[in-house]
Amino acid sequence: FKNDPSPLQAVATVNPVRNAQNRMRIGFIAVTAGLTSIRACLGSPMTLGLWAATLVTLVLLAMVPGFLGLIVIGPWLGHATWHAYRDVVISPVIERDEKN
Repeated sequence: FKNDPSPLQAVATVNPVRNAQNRMRIGFIAVTAGLTSIRACLGSPMTLGLWAATLVTLVLLAMVPGFLGLIVIGPWLGHATWHAYRDVVISPVIERDEKN
């Protein structure tokens, strides 16, 4: 019976107020992330255009050998995109904090 939830845990998982609060928090995080992405894109449109062209080119080339190239290119581009996004979004915040 080690993995059985306690009565308090069972009540907490069906508490509609708590579930609504979590949904609202997740919705707020999603909106904030979306607005941050839009702000980053508007802040450097040439970089965005170059990155988009690079993505399209590499994905099209990965499709040539019967979509097998996507096995390699998909995770690689996802990882690279994440790092590019962090550089665009987080670097200005770090620079601003260092000046203060």
